[in-house]
Amino acid sequence: MTTSHVWRGITIAAALAVSTLAYAGDDRSNVLLMKGSDMIGMSVQNPAGDRLGSIDDLAIQSNNGHCRYVILAHGGALGVGAKHYAVPFKVCKFSPGAEACLLDVTPQRLESAPVFDPSGWNTIGDERWGSTVYTFYNIKPDFTVEKTTVKTTTVGAPSFLKGSEVIGMDLHNRQDEDLGEIEDLMIDVNSGRCAYSVIGFGGVAGIGEKLFAVPWQALSFDQTGKKFVLDADKNKLKDAPGFDKDNWPDMADLKWSKDVHTFYGADPNWVYGYREPNGKNAGGWAATDEYGRNFKKDSVQNVKGVVTNVGSAAPMENMDEGPDLTMRTDKGETIVVHLGPSWFMDRQAEQFATSDRVEVTGCRIQLNGKPVIMAMEVKRGDDVLRLRDKSGWPVWTAWHSDED
Repeated sequence: MTTSHVWRGITIAAALAVSTLAYAGDDRSNVLLMKGSDMIGMSVQNPAGDRLGSIDDLAIQSNNGHCRYVILAHGGALGVGAKHYAVPFKVCKFSPGAEACLLDVTPQRLESAPVFDPSGWNTIGDERWGSTVYTFYNIKPDFTVEKTTVKTTTVGAPSFLKGSEVIGMDLHNRQDEDLGEIEDLMIDVNSGRCAYSVIGFGGVAGIGEKLFAVPWQALSFDQTGKKFVLDADKNKLKDAPGFDKDNWPDMADLKWSKDVHTFYGADPNWVYGYREPNGKNAGGWAATDEYGRNFKKDSVQNVKGVVTNVGSAAPMENMDEGPDLTMRTDKGETIVVHLGPSWFMDRQAEQFATSDRVEVTGCRIQLNGKPVIMAMEVKRGDDVLRLRDKSGWPVWTAWHSDED
């Protein structure tokens, strides 16, 4: 994957590639991290190339680090007279190498969108208002679906924080010692979750300062002091995995990621959408499980067609459930496509619906006397969901212990 001066994306692919049971696929995956400071100010346009405005800010839910909305400034001149819209993050598309965020709406349609008052951040968390916004963009509200939470130290903390204000906020420990400030945020562009806060610590006037990537889960927001709190001793922080501002680490590296999360007592699964099986706990979806052993490279095929049903089932007895697609192929065959376990698929940006036209690459097998495809890759338009490598190794089991 390539990067540019505009896109500073980070792929988890390197983490997959170095796992003990080697992930042998291509060097791409479904998780990309981008700096929040790069998102703010980015141009927004639709697929036809019409400029819709620019990202004025990010609305980040204070209790779980979920960037729920992108605040879009539209029209006006030099920031004066612009209309603002709170656009659900999940309808915004950030692509490697792109100079603009894509939003699939015409300028005329945008004019009729619910307007957001920049002075009304206290109302942005209202679920009734949020449902209206989500309905306008034809997506289902997900306000009650939370994978994890971050503690809030004061009752009554605001539901949402401005990304522009989080960047620059002070960080203290529980002894109220100054640990530095938040220099940036690393955001998963698919889910909108803040994976890390980048903390600047030490040095004088920025010289000699060391940076630390702290998992969002390790932070608490203190509304009273308008600061974040990290439960860490100041001296211990000197031993934390750190880096120089001019030499950022590969945040996709498996060892680096696990070391960082372990140091702060955080769970990497929430960030990356992978379960770390730690033995035989992949819910029956591991490559070495009975179901996974059905995969044969010489039975891989490519089919195109239309989704006629989206369901969920356990492919075999004693397996975790996972979503499946029933599709009518262009050749007139009806076949079921298995995607992956729900605990992985629920965290992916790609969600399918009936009438979607898709192209599926996968291994065709017979299961319970019926043809089934174990999907390696599903394409819908320009979107690609990668699930297995060429040897059938699932991306969701990349995180596993050395004992496996």
